[in-house]
Amino acid sequence: MKKAVSKSMAWFLSMVMLFGVFLVSNAAELKVRAANDSNILAHLDAIYVEDNAVFVKGWAFDNDAVSQSVDIHVYIGGKAGNSNAELHVIKADKLRRDVNDAHNCGNYHGFMEAISTSKRGNQAVYVYAINLGAGSANPIIGSATLTI
Repeated sequence: MKKAVSKSMAWFLSMVMLFGVFLVSNAAELKVRAANDSNILAHLDAIYVEDNAVFVKGWAFDNDAVSQSVDIHVYIGGKAGNSNAELHVIKADKLRRDVNDAHNCGNYHGFMEAISTSKRGNQAVYVYAINLGAGSANPIIGSATLTI
């Protein structure tokens, strides 16, 4: 027997789909913002902890430089500029045909990395896409508080 969804729940679910807010493993809340303050288009597909490493997966490209790979900066322990945060740099250069199919930007704009860290306990993790072309904004494409 199907259970009806309330109007408030239907509204909430539509907002989740519209704004890209997800709940991921370890009950971490992943907040994905539209990266509309630069020429970066990006999405964080997953962020979680496994074997004391932070795992991130997604895609990113700069509309001004689609032939180049965007750097992804992952900060563990705070936002960019926080002296206590660890910075890890990875490249968005993995095969993602689905991104090219949707955006006609080339097939190699994915990232997937298990990042080793010395941080333990509850840690804020912020993921940024680094702008390559015109503009200076490096948007946060996702963040979560994870238990490492």
